[in-house]
Amino acid sequence: MGRQADNETALRSAIRRAYYAVLGIAYERLVGSGWTLPRGSIHHHVWSAYASSIDPRHRDIANLGFPLRNLRNDADYKRRLPHTLPETATDALHSADELIALLNELDADEA
Repeated sequence: MGRQADNETALRSAIRRAYYAVLGIAYERLVGSGWTLPRGSIHHHVWSAYASSIDPRHRDIANLGFPLRNLRNDADYKRRLPHTLPETATDALHSADELIALLNELDADEA
């Protein structure tokens, strides 16, 4: 495997890890507040639960979570990604940081 392929693999992995880190935190927060997971895609149900909330902070979380999921799907399933993969990985990491901060704010407000 060449250096370019190694770099692409690392960038795709960074996107995946950023997404799954946030998904896990978002999911645990929902379950901790009494939410029951319906059958089907946990990915869809987690972000939909936040999107359907009357709390605008929850909708902000969904508005970042759905696009991050799309980035993760692209990283996992698109064989060829645009030459902007480094920027996409950076965007995914920034989105994950922002989501974690928003989720931590919710936890702090409810403590």
